[in-house]
Amino acid sequence: MKQRTLLKQLSEYFRRSKEWNRPYFEALLRFWDTLSISAKLSVLMAGLILVMTAFFYGFAVYQTTREIKISAIHKGEAVAEALKDEVAYVLVAGNFPSLNYSFRRLASSRNDIAYVYLLDTKGQILSDSDADNVGRMLSDRMTQESLSDPGTRVRFSRRDTDGDGHLSDLCDVSVPIIAKGHRAATLHIGLSLTRYLTSNAPRIRAKIAWF
Repeated sequence: MKQRTLLKQLSEYFRRSKEWNRPYFEALLRFWDTLSISAKLSVLMAGLILVMTAFFYGFAVYQTTREIKISAIHKGEAVAEALKDEVAYVLVAGNFPSLNYSFRRLASSRNDIAYVYLLDTKGQILSDSDADNVGRMLSDRMTQESLSDPGTRVRFSRRDTDGDGHLSDLCDVSVPIIAKGHRAATLHIGLSLTRYLTSNAPRIRAKIAWF
């Protein structure tokens, strides 16, 4: 019943819209008839150029966004690989404050790294670039999926990482940490695509303009 009502409302809306736009459409046809053949060709060519420009602009934006995401994934994996040995050692030694310092230094020294944190097998934060988060239990869907995934997992999302109400596009790379032959923890690297776009805006604009 609801679907029929919705279809009826949509049909009525399109019918009224057609009636409202008919005078404008007829006026446009009369104006088109008054144009010479050369003028019509000029209008058609201008329209074709406009469509092609919009297409290439859209393609440039898509290609640039794709390259940024691929770059973020590679960087997240590289950072995780560089931290693996230190994290495995800390898991054995239990010196988590030193790991907090390493994570904080890494996140503050690079504009596009939003956060770095380490989870135990139950989802509790063992170390974090923001020390205030240490000890928190995470039970959200992304965390559960990363804990259950045997390999590297990549996820794109939008989150308020700075707590100022502004959402940032993020690439989260989670990597399992193996110690003594079994999974001991999961390392998360968060890269801000928004910060990357901001810091590389001139280069990205130049690339889009080239396209």
